[in-house]
Amino acid sequence: MKRFCCGILIVLMVLCLFACADDKVKESPVTSTEPTVSQTTDTVQNNAATRDEYYRDHQELTALTGEFNPDEMFRVDLPSVGLENVYIKQVESVKLDEGTYGKVYLLADDRYGGGMSTSDHYLLVTVSQKETVNDKMYIKDLTPEYNSSYSAAMSAYLYFADLDGDGDKEIILQECKGMSGGAGSWLSRVFDFNDGIEEMFTSYDPDNKYFETGFSCTLLKDNIMRIDNSFTGYTLEFEVKRENEEYFTYWWYDEEGNPKDHELWIDSFNEFEPQDVDGDGVSEIVCRQYTCLNGHTDYVGSAISVLKYNSDTKEFYVADASFEPDQRDVD
Repeated sequence: MKRFCCGILIVLMVLCLFACADDKVKESPVTSTEPTVSQTTDTVQNNAATRDEYYRDHQELTALTGEFNPDEMFRVDLPSVGLENVYIKQVESVKLDEGTYGKVYLLADDRYGGGMSTSDHYLLVTVSQKETVNDKMYIKDLTPEYNSSYSAAMSAYLYFADLDGDGDKEIILQECKGMSGGAGSWLSRVFDFNDGIEEMFTSYDPDNKYFETGFSCTLLKDNIMRIDNSFTGYTLEFEVKRENEEYFTYWWYDEEGNPKDHELWIDSFNEFEPQDVDGDGVSEIVCRQYTCLNGHTDYVGSAISVLKYNSDTKEFYVADASFEPDQRDVD
């Protein structure tokens, strides 16, 4: 009986020794120089960790109506470039260069008291980077050279179009800089992205104030005005109508009834929109300007020009021109 009991104890001890040895094998570190599956996936897991923390269940709506305060919402801080409490006015996903896609933001800082009225503007471009989970950010201050802009609805906005024929899209910015003038005071610019934000065009000319589009006027007999364009050879004659006949005897004709010499006042581009006018797959920019003779209330009509980009000279030029006379009926 004692021998039987001793035999059982020996068997149990042997089993315990094997179990302990097996546990030590499981707990012992791997000494092989070859990476394990878990080691080779560490990088992937670490890169995914940042993304994973933003994943969450679908958020169910708690109401179908609510209050929206644009002065407080859509605001961001960008401490890496020195901006705080700016708001997102517009954002678009765009093909920026060959094989490069990103997002273009128009940011505004209503630092003059808030309310999204007069604002400083910034152009922000973000581009995805394959090696990191973060996008690379490029930014341009749009304000210092041209002062602040009005930021009411449709007073500062972006268009996107291929203007130079390279297949990607340029950034077209139209900003209202003031409310004076017949149709306001506007600044029109074009930017290209090439590993940075580059200005291709500005309508501001420090010498002539506005980009020259070649329009002029000549006063003729019988209240007829002729519009000419020096770049395209365009010409148009039309009758100007006014309720008060003294307008013509005082402003248009001298005492002998001969037409006076007058310059056509031409304002900034109150419209500056891309359009493929000639149907070649590359967009031009269609521009409209308010014109007048003796002050802004003396409206004559709208000068319309088509700007086309010349890839050789790296400049925009007037490719076409026309004029829309004032159509107001005068009894």
